[in-house]
Amino acid sequence: MQQRYSVSHNGQEVGPFTKDEILQKLKIDELFPTDYVYVEAQADWIALFEFAPDALVVETPKAEKTTTAKQSSDVVVDAKTLPEISLKAPEPSVVAKAEKVPTAIPPVPKKTAAIETKVESKAEVPAVQNSKAETLKNETKKSEVKIDQVTLDGGVGTIELLQYTAGEVQLELKSEKLKSEGAEKFVVSAAPAASLKLSGPEQLTAGDSCQIDIEAVDKWGNCDTNFTGKISISLSEGAEVKGGEVSLKQGRGVFEFVSKKAEKITASMGKFGNLDTSASWSVAYQAGPAVRLVVESPTEVVAGQPVKVQVRAVDEFGNLATTCNESVKLAVNAPAKSSAA
Repeated sequence: MQQRYSVSHNGQEVGPFTKDEILQKLKIDELFPTDYVYVEAQADWIALFEFAPDALVVETPKAEKTTTAKQSSDVVVDAKTLPEISLKAPEPSVVAKAEKVPTAIPPVPKKTAAIETKVESKAEVPAVQNSKAETLKNETKKSEVKIDQVTLDGGVGTIELLQYTAGEVQLELKSEKLKSEGAEKFVVSAAPAASLKLSGPEQLTAGDSCQIDIEAVDKWGNCDTNFTGKISISLSEGAEVKGGEVSLKQGRGVFEFVSKKAEKITASMGKFGNLDTSASWSVAYQAGPAVRLVVESPTEVVAGQPVKVQVRAVDEFGNLATTCNESVKLAVNAPAKSSAA
């Protein structure tokens, strides 16, 4: 099976193609020698004129003399052909030997040069962190780095970037022949809040404190730090604890409660303007470790009938400790004429 390669063409990634497919597309001008191909063995993008140099050369009849050939200003001069790149207009003519000449690159209005732009996006870290879960979530956010190709036309190139993650974006230029001065950066802010979301622990032990985080986010999931307001929180019907109201500041708030009962509790939100508040969050409270035994039996029975006695292990709040698998002894103190079952 032939290896396939991704190609950067006009600032967009296309493919993957086999090498034969790339050569064919070069011949029919669907790809250009100045496009880039990603080579896994080198872990880098390289120009197609380096990837397949043989495909870019055609044979022409040998001339006895050197001839003068005009070089059009519409031809893109590759960095590998001439010792340096110049943004000045070319001389009226150059002297070249007519032995082997590279195939012409598709004409463009003016001389162009391809420059790579490194875009590094750093996720926004909120100023307020409400819980350990929120802190961990923010620590796991990493920068996203991608490479875009900018083509200079008449010394100027423009590219449009579309960022969905709020935070600082750094721009860094890379070129083999030209020097770049420093790096540029800009900040992406969250759009207005479109919904409220809930998050928190999924499992706790009876008696533990539960923190439910409420966050106002835009449609891309970024926290709208300009959002303020109050939202009502409701808990499952029949739950040991009740809901309440939470104030959101800088787009965030926390609802905290404690349950001593082993039960599943689901938190949901009331309506708030046009925001989507349909999100909910569930946490399962489980019994703690067994700390005592409880014996249960009927209060009165008829002589000669079997008596069902149950022994239960419970935690400090009386919840059944389902993880307890101990063997215990039961002493039966009965009247002298009776015998234990």
